[in-house]
Formats: sequence, C-alpha cells, structure tokens
Amino acid sequence: MKKLFSFPMIVAFLIVGLCAPVVAWSQEKPLVIGFEGDAATLDPHGRNETTTTTIQRHVYENLVGFDANLKIIPELAESWKLIDDHTWEFKLRQGIKFHNGEPLNAEAVKFSLERCKTHPKSQYKYAVPDYKEIKILDDYTVRFVTKEPTPEALVMLESISIVPPKYFQEWDKKDHAHLTRTM
Repeated sequence: MKKLFSFPMIVAFLIVGLCAPVVAWSQEKPLVIGFEGDAATLDPHGRNETTTTTIQRHVYENLVGFDANLKIIPELAESWKLIDDHTWEFKLRQGIKFHNGEPLNAEAVKFSLERCKTHPKSQYKYAVPDYKEIKILDDYTVRFVTKEPTPEALVMLESISIVPPKYFQEWDKKDHAHLTRTM
C-alpha cells in the first residue's frame, strides 16, 4: 500500500517540478548588462571603441547590418542594388521617424554619410567609401557613386549610423545633445 501511494506522489511532484521553470520564464525581468566604463560620446560619428560603439548600437541604426551568420541584411535600407562598378542605389524604409520627429529620408542618409566623412571629430571616416557624389533621387532613394569600384561598400556602410540632419547640425554647434531613439 505504501508503495502504491508513494509512486503517484513522486510522479505528481515531478510534474509540478517540471512546470515551475515555465512560470519563471514567463515573468518579465530587466536585462542588466555591465560595461567596463561609460560611452565616451553619444555622437555616432565621433568615437570608435568597444564600449561606446556597443552602447550606440542601441540608440542608432544603419542602412544595413549583419545577421548571426554575418550576412548583410537590411536595416534602414529596404533594398539596394549595384548599378555598375561605381554606383550603389538604396531604397529606404518609409514611415520611420527619428526621436525628434524628423523623417528618415534620403536627405538624412546623405547628411549622415557626408558628416561622417568630413566631421573633424569623426573616427569613422575610413568606413565611408571614397565617393564622387551622393545623389538624392527622391525622398526614399539615394544613389552613392564611388571614385573606385568598391565591392566592400555594404560592409563599410554597416558601421555608419544614420542621424537626423537638423538635430545634429544643432549638436555640432553646441557639441552636445539630448537623445532618445529612432521610432
């Protein structure tokens, strides 16, 4: 009789025990990540070191990114094509706004690439391919014409954050700004 009673009890405890982790996983908990220091700047074109870049990746987005297998994937660019050896064309996602309400558009992409290449404090100048011109074809299409064939352009552009032009023109005047996120 004791054995008959104890076996169902053991099975019941095992079933209850197996259900406990499901309850624990369903609760929302904050993810806390520790870093060895603070970001040196929140200007995405200003500094290139691990802590700063890691934090900035949670604030800004790029035209393209990498997936888990290091394949280039769209981020703010909806699509792109290589027109010839020197010309890349990017179609942008529509309906995206920056934290200050400015729209993501071709002007923001052109401004960001030019700022990154020419800003005196930029540590990402190397990541912008040498270009002849950046053409705005319409609100959501940008054509990037390089001086030399640049097959690695997508990999290079993965490092360049796209920013709202008006906001960063003010930042450049004051050398600081208040940031939130892309919407």
